[in-house]
Formats: sequence, C-alpha cells, structure tokens
Amino acid sequence: MGVVVDSVSDVIILDKTKIQDAPDFGAKLSNEFINGLVSVNERMVILLDVDKLLKLEELEELETNES
Repeated sequence: MGVVVDSVSDVIILDKTKIQDAPDFGAKLSNEFINGLVSVNERMVILLDVDKLLKLEELEELETNES
C-alpha cells in the first residue's frame, strides 16, 4: 500500500509537551484516528494517527495469515 501526496505546505517541528489530547466529540464523531491537537501560529492542527488511518496493523495480520 502506498500514499501519494500532491504537495506539502509546511513542515513543523513540534514540542511534544504542547500536544493536547484529542477531544471527545461524543457519539456523533469518532476521534479514533486523531493522536492529538497542537496550536501553531494561532491555528489548531490535528495530528492524525496514520497507522490507524491506513489500518497497517490489520494489513500485516492479513499478510501473516495468508502465508
């Protein structure tokens, strides 16, 4: 599996201590794929959990079971 990125607007170096926990959106929205939030230049940036988003662990399990 691969991911194609058309462009990158910014690369940001973060202080891990500034990362806030993902909020609980309630039953209507899931925060399953969000690692956290961080404020950058007065904007909130959502940090995604790419492994969960792409379900890489499940793909590895499928490959192992098929062998």
